[in-house]
Amino acid sequence: MLYKYRSIEQFKFFVDILVRKKLYAARYFELNDPMEGQYLYTGSSDGVNKDIQQILNNKKDRIRICSLSNNYQSPVMWSHYANGHRGVVLGVEIDPNKYNVRSIFYDGPMKINLNSLNTNSAIDILTTKLQAWKYEEEERVFTIDGSQFVDIDLKKIIFGSRMNTRDKGLIMDLVESICPEVIVEDSHIS
Repeated sequence: MLYKYRSIEQFKFFVDILVRKKLYAARYFELNDPMEGQYLYTGSSDGVNKDIQQILNNKKDRIRICSLSNNYQSPVMWSHYANGHRGVVLGVEIDPNKYNVRSIFYDGPMKINLNSLNTNSAIDILTTKLQAWKYEEEERVFTIDGSQFVDIDLKKIIFGSRMNTRDKGLIMDLVESICPEVIVEDSHIS
């Protein structure tokens, strides 16, 4: 199971996930890491080969990314992505036959040269981040066909430790009427 940290401040987006069983996939430049999609070209002392740069940019521009985590108990992730523990974590399963799901390597930026260039180079670049982001334990779901959404099998909703009782009650009522098979529970961050 993979996890998506979400605020519920824009409640319509949360309800949309419950109803449609889809998560948004962003373009790489919409993500919060300013180094996203960057790489080091090690091919020559003359600098980046402009043809390679154009090929990689075109491929990266066609890719969309849904960022998930392997960890639903990270206090930092709850703080950054779930409104300071007032949001939720969604436990989801992704069909690996339908999507390219890849773990992030935290040894970036990736090094590229003419010899290492291949059909997956753009995705390889987008699965390499700086060590500073390792706490996210990120898995990425890639869509290459232009689809803005990733189909999910919603299994679990975990409430943040600071979520108010009223919001919990409303969400539990929604889940019961829309998707009663989904497990709902409180977070237990140690």
